[in-house]
Amino acid sequence: MTITSIIQQITDILEKNIIEKPADAILFSGGIDTSVLAALTCRYSKIPLVTVVFKEAFSSDLQFSTIVAKHLGAEQHIKYFDVDEAIQAAYKVIEILKVFDPVEIRNSIPIYIGLEFCRKMGYHVVMTGDGGDELFAGYSFLLEKPLREIDEWIKNVVKTWSFSSSKLAKSLKITVRQPYTSEDVVKLALRIPIQYKVVKKDNKVIGKYILRKIAEKYLPEKVAWRSKDPIEVGSGASALNTIFAQMMSDKEFNELSREVKLRDKEQAFYFKIFKTIGCKIPKAKNASNACKYCGAEVSNKFCRICGAYPAV
Repeated sequence: MTITSIIQQITDILEKNIIEKPADAILFSGGIDTSVLAALTCRYSKIPLVTVVFKEAFSSDLQFSTIVAKHLGAEQHIKYFDVDEAIQAAYKVIEILKVFDPVEIRNSIPIYIGLEFCRKMGYHVVMTGDGGDELFAGYSFLLEKPLREIDEWIKNVVKTWSFSSSKLAKSLKITVRQPYTSEDVVKLALRIPIQYKVVKKDNKVIGKYILRKIAEKYLPEKVAWRSKDPIEVGSGASALNTIFAQMMSDKEFNELSREVKLRDKEQAFYFKIFKTIGCKIPKAKNASNACKYCGAEVSNKFCRICGAYPAV
């Protein structure tokens, strides 16, 4: 497998998925994954791009998504949300996912708001970039590992991966298209040598090399080689960490901490919602596999309910 042939094969398979399973809009961050999908889709039709931004914080997604939309000549809708909308979305996300994991909730708030906005706009089939980071080593924590371990992680994660967008969309009666998770893309991606996914450029280790090379063909260079920002960071939703923590008093935090071992006030804020709406922590069947923080069942040392790792 040469890098040139791999790039062509990935491009062909993604285009095939995009054409055979069209969407009404793309939930668009301006990151590598969604930018590649937008660029390939716009070769056939000008699909609307929906970008979600927290109005009270800096958003790198706003900057890059606007560059890409203008470059492709695509219609862009920017959905700004405020603290009140974030709180409403937090209730919905926790009710749907039944978790109080801060990272999961913070990442899912802009996704829920974006999908809800799409529905209001009349878009019922929405494309997402889910799976790109997992298959092509997009996460920063992976880049600190040896190549062999990164490859192993990728092969393991696809066996159990799930994306909040699927559950959130279902609750809103929206269909999500996730081209990177399609069987043919996954099958090919797992065959690609890890040295074609993770490379050293300008003395810096970067992931998603193949996707970046595809982006380089269709988009401005600064987009193709932008650094990876998680959804919460790119959208500005990471600022909710401090905002929600400030809504939790010391007294309330201490009271809630008697029920489960809470890591901080932001998590306490989510746990309070979790309790308020009637969610229950599913206790582990075996005590040896119980989360040491909340008591839920743990899988691969990770607690899906409270987000603890290592949880045992």
